[in-house]
Amino acid sequence: MKRVKDINKERSKTDHSFQTLLLIYTAVMGVSFSIAAKTCFEAVILHIPVNITDISHYKAQSLVPLLLFFSYAVTFIPFYHGCSILFHDAYIENKAGRECFSAFLYDFGLMFLHGVFFAALATTLTRPDIFFVLFVFLMIIDVAWCLLANINSRLERQADAAKIWMTINAVVIALCFEFCFIFHTLFCSPDKALTVSIIIFCVSIVRSYVDYTWAFEVYFGRKMNRKTRNIDCRLAKTKN
Repeated sequence: MKRVKDINKERSKTDHSFQTLLLIYTAVMGVSFSIAAKTCFEAVILHIPVNITDISHYKAQSLVPLLLFFSYAVTFIPFYHGCSILFHDAYIENKAGRECFSAFLYDFGLMFLHGVFFAALATTLTRPDIFFVLFVFLMIIDVAWCLLANINSRLERQADAAKIWMTINAVVIALCFEFCFIFHTLFCSPDKALTVSIIIFCVSIVRSYVDYTWAFEVYFGRKMNRKTRNIDCRLAKTKN
């Protein structure tokens, strides 16, 4: 009986340790998002011109941090959502996953690196050229993580998610390099900051939409049924 209690106590400590690490990741991502919000606020609100003749120029300039902030947010959400779910499945729900400590260190290290990159992105909302470069590097890091996760994963769900994300991010990287090759003058000209911001915004929106569409089962534990969703929406409207 005492042996069973000791085992349960040990498992409880282990569960708590992994949950604490997930909370650390959440804290890092939370800080990075708050930095992004602060950067956007300072760039948009604190630089409102006093002279009405500068309003037209201000409107164009304020769109850059706003577009990049929304690009940041729509990229941040699926990254945090996906990493949290897979970490929870692999190491908190799945006790066997804790046996491979090297895989755990790799997963947590890459998750923490995601947080660092998001914090760096958060400081570049007024510099679309630098934001673009860091955005591409973030995708490259995620492709590397997905590649090794697909090879070493013991969970089918994690392997499936890795394949989906690796494909999506590889396409995004290819598109970004294509944009750089074709429109390289845009990224070298400060006058084209708004155009670059619009490109980044469109890429991030499409990327996140495809992510949630293709990996719906990974995120929510069930397949997306468009017909059922439409019927449910109609029923909800009828009840209201």
